Amino acid sequence: MKSLEHILMEVLAGWNGEHVSEPVLAAVRELATDARFDDITLSLKAFVARFGRQSLVYSVNHLPGVLLHNYVYRSTEASAAIVDEYWLNNEAGAAIKAAAFKDGQLAMVVSKIIQDLDAMTVLALSDRSE
Repeated sequence: MKSLEHILMEVLAGWNGEHVSEPVLAAVRELATDARFDDITLSLKAFVARFGRQSLVYSVNHLPGVLLHNYVYRSTEASAAIVDEYWLNNEAGAAIKAAAFKDGQLAMVVSKIIQDLDAMTVLALSDRSE
């Protein structure tokens, strides 16, 4: 597994300097795949320190979708339909954005999302067997 510093150096080396969201989201995608949520928070803070919080608005707004596609779908037993329903009705995206810059909070929010999805799956399966 690559170190956070190595990932950040790679994404910045490949960046053309135009849109800060490019290296930010590239780093988040790689970190999300390995469930490195604390490192996502650290990388977001590093980008804010270097480029300013306003430069990360687009990236933070897209953070929930990146986590959904790079972690959530493959980390739960829930069907895509259950995940999509949960995502639309339970403000998962807002919770992720609120936790993004708080140490240790992003991992807790994503863990709760996975727990909720798994519980919904158990309920859906028990409803079908009745």
